[in-house]
Amino acid sequence: MKAGQVARVATAVSRSVRMGTTPVLSNFVGGKFVESSASDYFYATNPGTGEKSVGTPADSTDAEIDIAVKTAAEAFPSWSRTPVSKRVNIMFRLKEAVTNDLDNLAGLVRKELGKTPADARGDVVRGLEVLEYSCGIASQLTGSSLP
Repeated sequence: MKAGQVARVATAVSRSVRMGTTPVLSNFVGGKFVESSASDYFYATNPGTGEKSVGTPADSTDAEIDIAVKTAAEAFPSWSRTPVSKRVNIMFRLKEAVTNDLDNLAGLVRKELGKTPADARGDVVRGLEVLEYSCGIASQLTGSSLP
């Protein structure tokens, strides 16, 4: 995900929820959001209010799935040759985007799961801890493997 995309998605979903509309997320294929032609959606429901907070396609078509799988397979050779240092840089950018949008993301957690503001913020912070660990794992890679 490119820099800024996390913030844009969170802001769009947050704005839709505030406006009283239930946003429906698109599939993410080849670095782009692609609207699904799904006829059914899974909706996250806030247990505190009973309101739908966001929908995701429940039945993307076989063609949509085939395109996603083909796109991922085509990206794999290039990604597998990407140096660890560059991958870590991407993780750092994701960590920065999440950090910069922590309040919006915590708000989405609240709306989806009905959590208190402090608990929702704690969930996002715990996610940041996982990202921080992932950013530091490169120094632990020794290049050896088990038989």
